[in-house]
Amino acid sequence: MFDFISKKFSSMISELTRAKKLTFAHVDEWLSRIKDTLIEADVSLEVVQAFIESVKREAIGKRIEVALKPGEQFVTVVRDQLITFMGGAQEPFTFDKGATVLMMGLQGAGKTTTIGKLAHLIAKTAQVSAKKDSVMVASVDFNRPAAIDQLEQLAKQVGIVFYRAASTSIMDAVGEIVAYRNQNRFDYLFLDTAGRLQVDECLMDELVKIKKALNPSCTIMVIDGMTGQEGLSVARSFQNQLSFDGAIITKMDSDARGGIAFSFSYALGKKVLFLAEGEKVADLLPFDAKRMTSRILGMGDIATLSERASEKMSQFDAQKATSSLEEGRLSFRDFSKQLAMMSQLGSMSQLIKYLPTSLVGNVSATALRKSEIDMKKHNAIFSSLSKKELDSGRSPSGYRKKQIAFGAGVSVKDIDLLFERFAQAQQYVKLLKGNNYMKNNVR
Repeated sequence: MFDFISKKFSSMISELTRAKKLTFAHVDEWLSRIKDTLIEADVSLEVVQAFIESVKREAIGKRIEVALKPGEQFVTVVRDQLITFMGGAQEPFTFDKGATVLMMGLQGAGKTTTIGKLAHLIAKTAQVSAKKDSVMVASVDFNRPAAIDQLEQLAKQVGIVFYRAASTSIMDAVGEIVAYRNQNRFDYLFLDTAGRLQVDECLMDELVKIKKALNPSCTIMVIDGMTGQEGLSVARSFQNQLSFDGAIITKMDSDARGGIAFSFSYALGKKVLFLAEGEKVADLLPFDAKRMTSRILGMGDIATLSERASEKMSQFDAQKATSSLEEGRLSFRDFSKQLAMMSQLGSMSQLIKYLPTSLVGNVSATALRKSEIDMKKHNAIFSSLSKKELDSGRSPSGYRKKQIAFGAGVSVKDIDLLFERFAQAQQYVKLLKGNNYMKNNVR
């Protein structure tokens, strides 16, 4: 997500922060480079021009801050305008209890999968807050029966209720779904609708009737993140004929350049509510303009990475890991659990997107794949260790290494590499204990 823009911007930001002076000619040069980058990212020309004019107006009229270098001050202006254009500071979007949510969009945008992700998000939030909110999902996408079956499978996976209407008449089915929801008093209802390959009169007429019958409290448009300016045109067509409350942009883990996510809020005056970054039900990220701006500028998004880690790691595991570090000891078992928790967060290619460019550098796709392969090998080696070996911090003998290698399906060289990394981790833990780092900074 935003990888293309981020690479371009982070390179420019690096040069700008080193600039000792910034003339009008310099400003024009940097604005021209920013303009080219946004156009290449498939941001609509009208939005690009508005953004450039806004940055130029702010940069030229801004009072000089003594504490900042001219280049740094220009970066600050760019950052502030990026946040503004992507919707400004906003609280994470939540659905009110009792919400009836209508999902719409073109075919292939990912409406059905997104409903599963939203239902999972509500179910997860309810679990954390000890509530027992009930969620129901249904579909009137009779153009693609497979989509209804897919929604049913997603509901089973998430652990929520799926209702299949008996009627194949769209309006009768809507009435049947609403009646079932009311009868069983579900707290939330998400309704999937049919899409088309393109906007047409038949689609709009159908959606207008559904919306009138359903009377939703929230209408969401799902947009394919790979469509760029075309997606913006589609969103405008929907908005002109059928108003909606906000958008969810999907497929942001693909080769999408991020243009639609950048343009949407400014062009339509609507909020981007979530970004979908993968196929799993947990791959839904609340949209935050400040965090997105940080990633675009190559500064990473440590806050989101930390939140994901907290979600994946139980409080018990976190306390146990912290306890081991405080005591300055690290067994193979501790080390294996830490690697396992890293694996739960996602692949290295996913994690690296949240880290600052200055820390990551130009890591190649080959290096990322090798890291992921090494991680799998490490997990296989730990699975082949005995309980006694896991609880120790000592390297096995040469003969035992051969046995472990055979059992794990790896080479002795792979085992030596793991033990070398483990020894480095042990030294680091001892260093932390000696400096009382954990006691002073973790609790």
